[in-house]
Amino acid sequence: MDMNEIDAKEDGALIFVSIVGIVLFIALLMKAFEKHKERDNEGMLTALFFAFLALLIAIMMNFAVQDPSKRLIKFTLDFNSNEFKEAIACYLGYIKIAVI
Repeated sequence: MDMNEIDAKEDGALIFVSIVGIVLFIALLMKAFEKHKERDNEGMLTALFFAFLALLIAIMMNFAVQDPSKRLIKFTLDFNSNEFKEAIACYLGYIKIAVI
């Protein structure tokens, strides 16, 4: 095995862990809303805490991928970049609906 094959396998594993983290984040958010409906505040806060941890793991694994073209999030977090501004403008309608 050469280094390119090893890097490709590591990138694949990191992308898989990132996708699993995103799925866990969504599932835990749904569990938190379910606990909120049941008036279980401790259960809701616990689910939100673990959802936040799953999201952090997904983000860290995404940025650990060596090949930038394989990352799930393509733009950098530079707030002055045109790509970031385009992404915000694209999702601005969804953000307004989520806030309402």
